[in-house]
Amino acid sequence: MDWVKPSKPKWMSQEAYDALPATIKIREFRVNGKVYVTTILDHKQYHKKDLVDLYGMRWQVEINLCSIKSVLEMDQLSCKTPDMVKKEIAAYMMGYNVIRIIMAEACCQTNSLPNKISFKGSLQLLNQFMPRILAVKKSEIKDVYERLLSLIALNKIGSRPGRVEPRAVKRRKKPFPALNAPREKEREKILRKRKYIRS
Repeated sequence: MDWVKPSKPKWMSQEAYDALPATIKIREFRVNGKVYVTTILDHKQYHKKDLVDLYGMRWQVEINLCSIKSVLEMDQLSCKTPDMVKKEIAAYMMGYNVIRIIMAEACCQTNSLPNKISFKGSLQLLNQFMPRILAVKKSEIKDVYERLLSLIALNKIGSRPGRVEPRAVKRRKKPFPALNAPREKEREKILRKRKYIRS
């Protein structure tokens, strides 16, 4: 089946639109009442059940984004300049990757899959073990680290097929007005008001 290129959206440049092919060959199939569309055309090499299982794994992307934004608290960045924002994001990504590497090491020892291990639980264990790792002698660090890995591997998440989450903000706004002026100017206003009241 051929999918015909739709009309150009307003946000896309004419150059980018013209670079796209006029048609794309697609494969469409139905499993359990759901219609799947893919550009993977070889139905003998790629069975539709395998593609459905692969599509179901897209939830891991949502879980990983949640781990970065919620567990690592990256949902609100604190830096103001573009350069510092880049550095802040890089620091979060470095921390996230370090935790994922430790999780992968734990899974290698127990022959389990990293996506079956709790990211939040791994972070909590790492935070609990860090003072101990820093306090023990060098000769004992390996034993403590091995213990950490074995506990991380035990910290499995449940099977959650077909899980969905609402796209809604849970955090409530604070009952204060937005700070639209520089903080120093707002402080000066408060101090002037205090002086006026006292006089």
